[in-house]
This record gives sequence, structure tokens and C-alpha cells, in this order.
Amino acid sequence: MKNRFKKELKFIKKHYFIISIILLCIIRFLYTYKLPNFYIFGMNYDDKLMIDQTKSLLSGDYLGTFNIRTLIKGPIFPMLLYIINIFRMGYSSTFTILYILSCIYFMCSIKNIIKNEKYLIIIFGFLLFNPVTFSQDLFQRLYRNSISMTLFMFFIG
Repeated sequence: MKNRFKKELKFIKKHYFIISIILLCIIRFLYTYKLPNFYIFGMNYDDKLMIDQTKSLLSGDYLGTFNIRTLIKGPIFPMLLYIINIFRMGYSSTFTILYILSCIYFMCSIKNIIKNEKYLIIIFGFLLFNPVTFSQDLFQRLYRNSISMTLFMFFIG
């Protein structure tokens, strides 16, 4: 029994970095994957536009009827909402996974600069649980700015 415990302890000490990252990712996912999402219906050039364009994509009508609002914000976010809908993924869980992946990518890009794994875990934890990413207007609102933190982390990484 003691021998088995020593082997498990040795395994944990050897792989503590990966185990810590995985545990932090699981905690972050469980913390935010079921956040409710919303949109502000009166925002004709923002939230409502994204929803209308996504509905048009779902009906097979690319971005809907051509009018003054068609290309004002760009088609990328409605396409992302379309993909989320097609695969029946949750909005909050999808954005949580994307943010976790962007934090991992950022951490991998700085690991050659910061050699100490303990500091990397601390930095990763701060990035992963950044209070800004829990903002109602950032991760829960069905608007294109909700992907800005994720894109920022990928860009900096």
C-alpha cells in the first residue's frame, strides 16, 4: 500500500504542471459553462443585427435581405453563432472553451520566456479567472464583442 502511494505521489510531483493546468481548466469550465445568455432586442445595429443575420444563415439566406445593416458589422460573428447552433453547442460553454484554449495558447507562447512552471501556473490562473471575462456584457451577451478577450489572448500569444 505504501509503495503504491509513493508511486502515485511521484507521478503527481513529476506531472504537477499538467495536472494543475487541467484542474484549473475544469474549474473554469464548470464555473461558467451554464451562464445564461441574452441580447438587447432594441439594439438594431448590434445585438438584433447579429441575431437577425444568424437566423438568415439558419434559413439558408446568407445574411438576409440586402439593406443598410447587411455588412455594417461583418459576417464572422453571425457565422460563429450559426456554427454553435448547427452543432447544438451551448453559447456559454463554447465561449468558455474558446477562452480556455486561448489562455493555453498564450501560456505556451510565453513558456520559453518564463521558465518557472509555478509562475506559469499562477499567470495561467490569473488569465483564466480574469474578472473581466465574467462580465455580463462580455461573455453572456449575444454580441460580437463577446469574443474580443479570446481573440486578444490568441493575438498576444
